[in-house]
Amino acid sequence: MDGALSISTPAQRFTSHVAVVEQNPFPVFQEAFQGLLALHRELMAEKDEKLALTKDLMERRQAQAELESYVRLLEGELERLRAERKRADVEGWR
Repeated sequence: MDGALSISTPAQRFTSHVAVVEQNPFPVFQEAFQGLLALHRELMAEKDEKLALTKDLMERRQAQAELESYVRLLEGELERLRAERKRADVEGWR
């Protein structure tokens, strides 16, 4: 059946592709290598972004810890001043 459509199976397509690669493998390898390089660039960009985000998060946590420490210091000072004021009020009534 020369006029019939030829339906190729995956095995036939693979065999055909292998035949092309065997004839001239360099372009196929070069294309595969370029694909790997592109994936590598994407991976490195994602890694750099993750590192930058991690650094930013660590800086924010450090700033938050410093602010919380300062708030505790101010609250302690406020309590000391309130106690001192209360003592002065009690002593003023005597």
